[in-house]
Amino acid sequence: MSKSPQDSDIYAQLAARDTQPEPLKKVIAREQANYDCLSCRVMGATAFGALGAYTYWSGHRELRTREQEILRSGSKLTMSARRLGITGLSGMLMGLGLWRAFM
Repeated sequence: MSKSPQDSDIYAQLAARDTQPEPLKKVIAREQANYDCLSCRVMGATAFGALGAYTYWSGHRELRTREQEILRSGSKLTMSARRLGITGLSGMLMGLGLWRAFM
């Protein structure tokens, strides 16, 4: 099975491209430069921030609404622990929004 002249041209072109690989640092720098657009950052930061605010608002509203029911249930999880959990979760989501905006 012999190679046609057309095949040898293709092989010659491929061999010409097959030089030293580009240094990894250059490849990574090029990828990071094109990684994230401004609109993606704004959307992500807004989504996380809004989700954090909504979690705080709705979670504390629900706790105020159901406080008597929760206290009567005899649960080991106190109201202050529940408030701390909701505040911590919403703070974490808002922190992710800030991280998304600036990192």
